[in-house]
Amino acid sequence: MDGYLISCNLNTRHTYNMVAQKYHDLFSGEIGKKNYDRNLLDLFANRFSPGSRICDAGCGPSAHVGRYLFDKGMDVTGVDISDRCIAMASDLNPGMKFICDDIAGLGFEQDSFDGVISFYSIIHTPKTLTGVLFNEFFRILKPGGSLLVAVKAGVGEGFQKELLGINAEIYFSFFSETEIRQYFDRSGFVIDLLEKRKPLDTEIKNDRIFAIGTKPFSGR
Repeated sequence: MDGYLISCNLNTRHTYNMVAQKYHDLFSGEIGKKNYDRNLLDLFANRFSPGSRICDAGCGPSAHVGRYLFDKGMDVTGVDISDRCIAMASDLNPGMKFICDDIAGLGFEQDSFDGVISFYSIIHTPKTLTGVLFNEFFRILKPGGSLLVAVKAGVGEGFQKELLGINAEIYFSFFSETEIRQYFDRSGFVIDLLEKRKPLDTEIKNDRIFAIGTKPFSGR
């Protein structure tokens, strides 16, 4: 794995270990307040049958996005680079599975999952290396499986010195719809949906980009 990516990921782990409780306090109940996000997750869930295997890549301390699909009958495995996030998510979500791992190099076999969700988990990776994440999502998905990605729209990237008011260095990347389409295309996905919505009053003032893609049965 690229040395710079390893460095960024170590910063991400350290920072989220520090902010896990505050993150949970702020965001654990947010799905109930976001009609667009719930409708999109419902649309995504309709692609699967009960018991389908879903990877929540970058589940965070609450795993609330994965929990939404778990409550619809999906077999959800949450993954996060932060051991503190995984410990909290495991305590908060009995019945779900959790693994501490790096989404840039997951320990799952090829074609392991029916679906992958990545809500704001690729935003801490330099954009020149983000393709590594999409390639990994493609690898662990079964042919015909689907990937749902959410990111913050904008221009620029780089290290910031705080997260949620806590002093800690962490990388942030902002994306355009064109960039997200390119990541899907280059990693082999057929893109099915690409939309942008305005931020809610309670959110950081960046538009949100959402995309769904399918791994074709023919492979790349």
